[in-house]
Amino acid sequence: MSANAAAAFRADSASASASPDVLFFDEATSALDSRTEEEINRSVAELAARDKGLTLVVIAHRESSLEYCTRIITIGE
Repeated sequence: MSANAAAAFRADSASASASPDVLFFDEATSALDSRTEEEINRSVAELAARDKGLTLVVIAHRESSLEYCTRIITIGE
């Protein structure tokens, strides 16, 4: 994916986050290059910082996708 994909993700996240209490991200960055992954993660972290009442549920295999999380639950090994 490209920087355009990251920009589209930010736009979708902004419009989708108008008032939800919970957002789910299931392997949202699994098929991305590391640069685009960083951009997506930064956007998600900014979204979480803006709305302290928002709960994010992030499913990821890469630890780098969890850097902005305040609580991490590991399932399995």
